[in-house]
Amino acid sequence: MVSHLLDLAKKHDFLLVNQSQKITIPGTPSDRKAYLNFKTDIRRALQCQRTPFQQL
Repeated sequence: MVSHLLDLAKKHDFLLVNQSQKITIPGTPSDRKAYLNFKTDIRRALQCQRTPFQQL
């Protein structure tokens, strides 16, 4: 799962996933596109955790 919230004292906070992937938390709650992108980023991060890493 998501390890913790990482605040970098910039414009946006981040969710740190497995200490390798950052997901930006949108700062404008009324922006529907930002919310949908955030939701998609979370979904992708969780899918990557479920599937084993495969080298090509």
